[in-house]
Amino acid sequence: KKIRTPRYEDSYYKQEPQIITFDEVLVEQHIKTSEIDRRPDCVGVLNGTSLWIEIKVTHEVDEVKQCDIIKENICCMEVDLSDLVEIDYTREQVRMRLFSPSEYRCCRWINNPELLRKSQEERQKRIEKENKQSETSQRIQEYIDKKHAEEALKRSQKIKKAQTPKDDFAVGDKNESIFYRKSGKSNLDYIEKLCLDIADKFEPIPEE
Repeated sequence: KKIRTPRYEDSYYKQEPQIITFDEVLVEQHIKTSEIDRRPDCVGVLNGTSLWIEIKVTHEVDEVKQCDIIKENICCMEVDLSDLVEIDYTREQVRMRLFSPSEYRCCRWINNPELLRKSQEERQKRIEKENKQSETSQRIQEYIDKKHAEEALKRSQKIKKAQTPKDDFAVGDKNESIFYRKSGKSNLDYIEKLCLDIADKFEPIPEE
């Protein structure tokens, strides 16, 4: 009433082989529903849950039978004994094939709804985790871009301020100084005019 289950592994979930002790084992039981009409080699029952056990001797489980098993959500495994057919095998050899860790490759899952469910749950968890990481990365990048934009704006304002010309040097009358600053005339023009105005106020020194 014992069997070693196959190893299960996909991209999201993995389970190592396990030894199951059944409450009872049914042999060549006829299973008929509205969808299928099958007679599995063995059916192991544990706590009300059934596990179909197909024995590969000359023929393996074909696609049609596998589709029926999956459609009916039946848990089923296949044990490969085909290489023992042509030899005078013993009961011990069969037992070793069923229970030895080194022989786990000689059995495979045809369908296991429970393991598929766990795999889907792990897949969903991974997707949610990746989405959360993506959102976090996006927020971090948005923050970095915002800081870069603020720093670029500050540099631009600083450069613009440095390039803005300062007011011209004011000399003499305040109104004239403002006129020259606003009109764009240089201080040199203003100083030259001022000097000429001062010169006109003094009489020339007579020659001896």
